[in-house]
Amino acid sequence: MYEHILIPLDGSELAEGILEYALALADKFGARITLFRATTSIPVIIPESSAYGLPTGFVTPEGAVWGRPVGVTVAGDGALLVTDDGSGTIWRVAYTGEKP
Repeated sequence: MYEHILIPLDGSELAEGILEYALALADKFGARITLFRATTSIPVIIPESSAYGLPTGFVTPEGAVWGRPVGVTVAGDGALLVTDDGSGTIWRVAYTGEKP
């Protein structure tokens, strides 16, 4: 069922705590694991059509799929990290406006 598990880590206790479960899942399905350490911001292009600034559009109007978001975690700075195994991308979604 699972061939490759991508685990984004940010150094938080919550993120690090998932490792035990990911190892068990990988062992059960014979999957490989890739750890991703989130340390700095990377630019993310958000389509103008997205609701509330969240990434959308993983399926074109013609029905072609160009991405498949499969996992979400929260980085230490509050940004969302979304793994996309369809395109091999990790999307970082963060607020960049004025602080409320």
